[in-house]
Amino acid sequence: MAVIGNRSQGATVAALERALALAAEDPNVPGAIARVWAPRIGLDWSGAAGSGALQGGGGLSADQPFRIASTTKIYVAASVLRLMETGKVDLQQPIVALVRGETASALKGGGYDVERITVAQLLNHTSGLLDHVQTPTYAGLVTGSPRRVWTRIDQVAHAMMAGRPLDIPGRTFRYSDTGYVILGEIIERLTGEPVGPAVRRLCGLDALGLASTYWERLEARPSGLAANARQYLNEIDCTDVDPSFDLHGGGGLVSTVGDMATFARALVQGRVYERPETLAAAFVVPHARRDTDAFPFLHANGFMLFPMGRRPGWGHAGFWGCVAVYSPELDVAVAATINRARPSEPYLLPQLVASLTGVVEDLSAAAI
Repeated sequence: MAVIGNRSQGATVAALERALALAAEDPNVPGAIARVWAPRIGLDWSGAAGSGALQGGGGLSADQPFRIASTTKIYVAASVLRLMETGKVDLQQPIVALVRGETASALKGGGYDVERITVAQLLNHTSGLLDHVQTPTYAGLVTGSPRRVWTRIDQVAHAMMAGRPLDIPGRTFRYSDTGYVILGEIIERLTGEPVGPAVRRLCGLDALGLASTYWERLEARPSGLAANARQYLNEIDCTDVDPSFDLHGGGGLVSTVGDMATFARALVQGRVYERPETLAAAFVVPHARRDTDAFPFLHANGFMLFPMGRRPGWGHAGFWGCVAVYSPELDVAVAATINRARPSEPYLLPQLVASLTGVVEDLSAAAI
């Protein structure tokens, strides 16, 4: 539903619904869910389009939760930065004293210098770590053994088996889930808590009213939630695959577009942090070589720069075709999911965000 001050809602709602329906028309996408929140102009709209499954099934609803995959990384990064605020970690600190001995040994065995890799390099993907998720075998192992329970060290070891380090620490940007799995371990060691409850406390999820957000397996599922939306890799329904394949810091959260938009706005505005210099640190982009063909989006210590059409937005996307992003310029938060990894149109999600943002831009221009 949209609320736009005292203005007529019909045309705006219709435009947002058309944008969402167009994304859901992709034959490889089961459906789409989105929230667009623009407080400056009094707009708060959520909607759903398409089916809940690739092969038919009932419709989706805007309040359905889903695994948010790598969008979890902005929560993890914020937690690390909160630990920096409290003096528990220095971003330039080598990780050797922060990780378990088993993890340090695995990294050393893979050719990594854990005395040179820093916390900041894990945050901004310049550690030189290979990504266990992007190895040729990982997806097949997950879908071939859907009940397998993956541990953190399993995933680190899988990255080590994939090859030697990509580069020396700090020289090259290369996106790595493995780095965030290790950050999850660092959070646990510094707080003495499992990563899920630690992130909840450090990011103030309860204070923000995120009643539909929880860390799968590590936290109780909130009562009253709708059934999770189904999620697909190619034609494979991965909804019931054991969550441990993406649980330890690179992913792990389940949420809704409503909660995701709320968090993205609060985070980029600095309301998760105690001091403005912490927010400034989140926006620091490393001076490193980049392969834009491998990963087109700029990455800072705490955010991915995800385009909102012609405007820059800060947030993060996730493997299952989901994103939470906020434009400070427009004061617009967009959260969306197409519940499908690797759709036939690889830029479908950015196009959806651009279309939804464009409706807000048009509305803003009309109000001037």
